[in-house]
Amino acid sequence: MFRFLVALSLAIVSMTAWAQVVDDGVVESIDEFTAVRTCWQRVHNSVDDRTGIWMTLDEEDGWTVFTYIVRATANQGSSAFSLLGTIGAERVYVRFDEGDVLELQPAYVERDLTREVAGFMDNALAARLMSAPADVRVRFDGPNGRVDFTIDHGVAVALAAGFGKTCYPQ
Repeated sequence: MFRFLVALSLAIVSMTAWAQVVDDGVVESIDEFTAVRTCWQRVHNSVDDRTGIWMTLDEEDGWTVFTYIVRATANQGSSAFSLLGTIGAERVYVRFDEGDVLELQPAYVERDLTREVAGFMDNALAARLMSAPADVRVRFDGPNGRVDFTIDHGVAVALAAGFGKTCYPQ
């Protein structure tokens, strides 16, 4: 009986933690003229926090996964990236639960009034994010300063279950 109660408690806690994640679902399309397949998914921390990860795959780009780490900026004041979206000294640090930290230079940055985005063309990063065992800590370091934030573990779980199984190159 004790084991059953412990298992039930863990299941409830897990569902509560992941229930807040907003998953837009996997979207697949095939261009009617070129027959090129495109597949993408967006997952956010919650309805109130649009921080999260977007992944997209376009077969025309040689099976490269484009990963966008998105930080919601509404009502948060500070931003690391410039409104001009220039790429120069911007860096993104991704810290996993195991303690290792990746230092990355984005291939793409964007900022508007509601979010700032760092984009990467890196299949290994996509795989690592989808297999993250816990929340992922991220630092955007740009011309306007540094901003640290967290991507909930449920985002990685949803991406692995959706994008990882439907879109990710095998």
